[in-house]
Amino acid sequence: MRIHTQGGIQIDIAAVAQAKTGKDQALERLKQFLTEIENSGCLVKDLEMGLVDFPTVLDGSEVYLCWKLGEKHIGFWHRTDEGYQGRKSIDRDFLDRHRGGRPH
Repeated sequence: MRIHTQGGIQIDIAAVAQAKTGKDQALERLKQFLTEIENSGCLVKDLEMGLVDFPTVLDGSEVYLCWKLGEKHIGFWHRTDEGYQGRKSIDRDFLDRHRGGRPH
């Protein structure tokens, strides 16, 4: 097929169809992975940043442990109404309050 714009170019229909099929398959795999992650109880918050929240309870209220792609471990948390901008370090105080002062 030839497209006549600015002198025209030759389009390889089979290559375009193959690229679209590959994209569609990758998108389907991504949807399956996201479903698996969310079924495990985690919340995918931002794909571009790679943000994932993990619900937990602190002082009787639900809060989120927060991990970002590239971080070596889960080192932050935030209240459910705060989001990424409200991230705080998981420090000794958090651990003591999360555990109720008792080791698990």
